[in-house]
Amino acid sequence: MDGGTNSVVVSIISGLSGIVIAYIANIASKKITASRNKMSGKDRMEQMFDGYERLIKQKDVEDDRKVKAINELESELAFTRKTVNRLEKALRETQHELEVSRQENQELRDLLSQMREEYKSKVNQ
Repeated sequence: MDGGTNSVVVSIISGLSGIVIAYIANIASKKITASRNKMSGKDRMEQMFDGYERLIKQKDVEDDRKVKAINELESELAFTRKTVNRLEKALRETQHELEVSRQENQELRDLLSQMREEYKSKVNQ
């Protein structure tokens, strides 16, 4: 993978993360409103702090998921690099073998041509 592909993957992950965070924030705000109604004994500021605490915990969970995704992508990238290196080596070896084979074929053609000429010259004598 090249730098452009990595950028695309990072952009996709970031976009999806934004959507998930917005969804989590929406659900959390609904839960906060519901719990606020239930906990009328708590101070409004305490309720707000609790809500932010829950949001931070949910964001931590999302960050942990991102770390796992990054680790998996890095592992896959390392495997792909090894595969590309192996294929490049095989390509170089095959190209070298082809070059040697072509040289050998040309030498055989030259030898055959020389033998024909010698044969023709002996037959014509």
